[in-house]
Amino acid sequence: KAYGVTDRTDPQQSLDAGEKYLRDLYKQFDDVELTLAAYNWGPGNVRKALKKIKAKGQAETWDNVLRFASVPNETSNYVAKVLNNYQKLEG
Repeated sequence: KAYGVTDRTDPQQSLDAGEKYLRDLYKQFDDVELTLAAYNWGPGNVRKALKKIKAKGQAETWDNVLRFASVPNETSNYVAKVLNNYQKLEG
């Protein structure tokens, strides 16, 4: 509803809402990998992981999230797969 979806079965509304949600996540995390992780794992989980990393004095990067936080395999695989597919499209 927050993104104007009135019919969840409408593919165009779903695409538009997904685009807006990804844009909002990118504004929060300012990093493509963290944005993808937040999309898959949830922004709250990514923020908790970044807080944990910051407390260890480490840079708040996706590599450090993977190194120091308990990221589900589904999320780490999702981020890698989306980035890989994107790189293939860029040619």
